[in-house]
Amino acid sequence: MPSANAPVLLPALPASIATCSDPVSLPNGPMSRSNVERLWARDRVALVRCGANLESLVDHYEGLSARLAGTR
Repeated sequence: MPSANAPVLLPALPASIATCSDPVSLPNGPMSRSNVERLWARDRVALVRCGANLESLVDHYEGLSARLAGTR
């Protein structure tokens, strides 16, 4: 029976969780400048939000993992 003081080792975060999705593809055919700018801005905002959320998630998970393993 394991001790209550035994370290707990969490698995590494899966790569599918630790990366942001690629930007969406632009529709085929001609687009107006305003549509291109609007879609580009939407992708940039989503990418920045994803990056910030991922950084927080990874930091939290790594800190939790270190504390549970007794290395912090």
